[in-house]
Parts: sequence; C-alpha cells; structure tokens
Amino acid sequence: MDNVKFTIVIPTRNRSETLKYCLMTCINQNYNNYEIIVSDNCSSDNTKEVVKSLNCNKIRYYKTKEVLPMTKNYQFALEKVKGEYVIYLGDDDGLHFHALDLLNEVINLVRVPVINWRLDHYEWPGYLLRNFENLIKISNVSSSTKSGFFSGKEKIKKVLKFEEKFNVLPMLYMNSAIKVDFIKQIEEKNVGIFDSCEPDVYSGLVTAYYVKEYFYLNFPVSIGGSSKNSTGMTQITALKENKITHEFNELNKKFGLEFKPTFYKITFSETSLVDDAIRYAFNKFLPQNDEFIVDYKALIVNLVNDVKQCCEYYYEETEAVFKEILEYIYETVKDKFSEEITLFFKNEILKKLKPLKKYDFDKRFLPHFDKDYLILDGNKFKVADIYGAAQISDMVLNFDERVNEYKGKLKKVTRCMNEISKYKNIGICGANCHGKILVKLLKNINDVEEHNIYFFDSDKNKWGTKIEQYTINNLELIKKMNIDKVVICSYTYQEEIYETLKDLIDDSRIMKLYERDEEFYFDILV
Repeated sequence: MDNVKFTIVIPTRNRSETLKYCLMTCINQNYNNYEIIVSDNCSSDNTKEVVKSLNCNKIRYYKTKEVLPMTKNYQFALEKVKGEYVIYLGDDDGLHFHALDLLNEVINLVRVPVINWRLDHYEWPGYLLRNFENLIKISNVSSSTKSGFFSGKEKIKKVLKFEEKFNVLPMLYMNSAIKVDFIKQIEEKNVGIFDSCEPDVYSGLVTAYYVKEYFYLNFPVSIGGSSKNSTGMTQITALKENKITHEFNELNKKFGLEFKPTFYKITFSETSLVDDAIRYAFNKFLPQNDEFIVDYKALIVNLVNDVKQCCEYYYEETEAVFKEILEYIYETVKDKFSEEITLFFKNEILKKLKPLKKYDFDKRFLPHFDKDYLILDGNKFKVADIYGAAQISDMVLNFDERVNEYKGKLKKVTRCMNEISKYKNIGICGANCHGKILVKLLKNINDVEEHNIYFFDSDKNKWGTKIEQYTINNLELIKKMNIDKVVICSYTYQEEIYETLKDLIDDSRIMKLYERDEEFYFDILV
C-alpha cells in the first residue's frame, strides 16, 4: 500500500490471548488508509497463528530472530513502518473504532508532527488488583483540559517536578500519533526515540523536548489495557522479581541497557522507572541546567508512596520489608543529597508516615462519574476483553454521533483557516483565546512569516499590551492600515463588532467566523 497515513505497531511476546482482541479493535476502524505491524519478539506460543486467523491484509507480521529487550523490539518494528504517522499499542491495549478517522481530521487541521490524547483504561480479567477487574474508564470530554497546543518543554518541566505524571507526555506508546519524518529528524541528531529501559516514558521525554508544540486532543482515541501479564503493571506491583520482571531485567542487561535510577534497588516503583528514564534523557539529550531541574523532594515523596502501596498489596509478609526499604532510602538520601533533603526525609516523610494498611482486594469500585472519567463495570455488559470494552464504550457514549459532531466542527474550523491563510495582511479583531488559536493554526498551515498579523480590540485597557508576540491595537487604526482581511474572533459579540467595523472599512474586508445563530464550533479548541 502506497502513501499510507497511519501505521499501528503492536510489539508482542507470548501474549496471543490478549493480542487477538487488541488486533480486533485495530482492524475494525472506521477508516481505511492504514497498516498494522505485529512485531513478534520471538514468541513460543501461537502468536503467528492468531494473527493469521484474523485474515486481514492490513496486518504485516514480523518475528525477531532472537528474544530482544522491549526497547530493541520497539526499534525493530519502527524500521518496518510505511505510514506517515505511527501509533504504538501494547498487546493488551486497543483503539476506539473511530480513532484513525478522527485523528485524520485533526491532522488535516492542526498539521503538527505530534498528536497526543488522554488514555481510556480497561483492566482485564485476572488483573492483580482483582477489585479493579473488568472496569472500563472512559475519558470525560467535558473535563477542564481542552484540546489545544502545548509546549513540550513545559510539560517536561512539570514531569521533572512531579507536578504531573509521566503519562501526560506525548509518548510513542498508547497516547500519541507521531509523524515518522519527525522521528527521523530526531534520529539524525544521534538520539534514539526508545533509548532506555523504559521506552514509553523515554520516548515521551524525547518527543516533548524536540517538538516545539504538540496538539492535545480532548477526545477518547485509545484504551490502555492492564492484564495479568502486562510488563509495566507487573513492574510496579511485584514486590519480588517474578518470571516477567526477571526476563525483562535480564534481557536489558544482556543488551547493555542498565537500570540506573537514583534508588536503583527499588525496581517495583513507577517513580523509579520514571527516574531511570529521566537519567537516560539527561545523559542523551536533555541539558542539565536551570531550565530542567528534578525536584528530588517530590521524587522521594512519590517513591515512598509507591513502596508503601506495593507493600500493602502483600501486607502479611511486608512489614519488616517496608522498614528495610525505608532504611535503604534514608541511607541513599544521606549519601547522595544535601542535609536539607535528608532533614526533609526525616521530618516530613518518616515522622508523618502512616502505618501500613492491608489492601482490600474485595472492595469493588462501583460504576460512577468523576471529573475525568465515566467508570463502568464490564461484568454488567458481559465484557471479557478489550474489544468488548471498545464496543461497550461506543454504545454507551454513542461515539458515532459524538465523533460526527466533533468532525463537523473540525471541518468548519479547517474551512475558516484555509480561507484566512489566503491573505498576506491579516487583522484579528478580539484579543482572546479565539485569536491565540487562529495564530497557532496559521503557523502550522503556512509559515507564520508569510503573514503580517495585527491584533485589535475595543477594550482600551488592552491597547499596547501583547498577545503572543503581537501588540494589541485600537480598532480605529484599522482604517489607516493596509489589511487584506479582518477576522472577527468573537462568538458572543460578533454582530456588535461587525457593525463597528463596517464604519471603519469596506464590508468585503471583514470576515465573520459564524453565520447568524450558528453553533459555537471553536469550543473544540478554546
């Protein structure tokens, strides 16, 4: 297939029982121009037979000649990609059926190399935390974080300070579609997209650092699955090394990938995994300066919380282990950090630490809404896998109708931007979020240097101040300036502004974003 828009990459090893349903979500897309790569890391189960049984000509199956570390298998698959954009999924994850269709419309509008979104979640039957088994968490599209453009470097700073979790980063794993040419540009700097023991976290740091801005889509696209054999979930819930973590660690050692977080003996903490990826990033590309600083107090707080939570899963056997680990953390803090941080650990963490409490595996989480998710009990809908979770999500939230509404608004914004971008000298009337978004979209449709942009507002308190790098001017100045088209960036006051502008310039030079009584469609961005 030539000119493929999307490649979905699914690295897998000996997990055919979940891979089948992951693939089913991928081959049932409401879109056609894509391929699927299954990168089989030398499995000994029936992975190849499962792939073949689906009888889908979009799937290309590759098997490594030997067992590789996760990072190397990810890279092995990347070299086979033909698509313009690539998405990586775990073999227990899935896509919503509208995913590629919606992403295609978004890319046509925003034209950036990285599209990112918040994950939905599904906990497979057999998941370690059995009170979460078969729960489906679907993102609330009415949440406070709207779609829009984000600075990658600003996101990194928040992750380094542990103000936000690593999964807000635009990772080449589950939560982003990344342009392949952009990845190649990074690789030309002698920086690999997966070069650490944690390819998901590390790829998010790499992408965020090298992309100027990425687009965050506040709409469900993919479902992150957690199953009993998930490597990531096993890593952060297994107090002792097991078969999965043993193989993961030994393969990394064999291929020279050293696990080297600050507290290297603690391998079962999400914070340790993030710390390891951060240290690799500092070694490879991230400058060690005043711009990018790790908040080690916050790191230690998160680490202790991780350890405590994991110990509570195995309460009967871990009270002594917990004390032992705390002593190790204390000794490491004394050895590696300042007296201030040592005192912080003693006074703010150890002295205030509550005793271990046995985790209640029988406390079932009931279906409910919260500010971020709708949480459903898959058992009530006879769901047993991620394909079923995708089907129920589609049915309950009526995604067909919601996606069509969203796409309709995207197309209206796209038409507006294509019209505006025809002009050299552009006036933007309304120094607000509308105006900011217009400038960002213009940057991506055409080089912003191709346009002369002028902001105007009727509020005299704004005159002389700036929005982005542009000075806000008095509306009266419009009649003295050689402006090709003045765009009214207001929904509520559009007609009022239009009447004012008609007294200043010819009607043919004025552009409204909305027809009379038309719905507010820029709400997908502002």
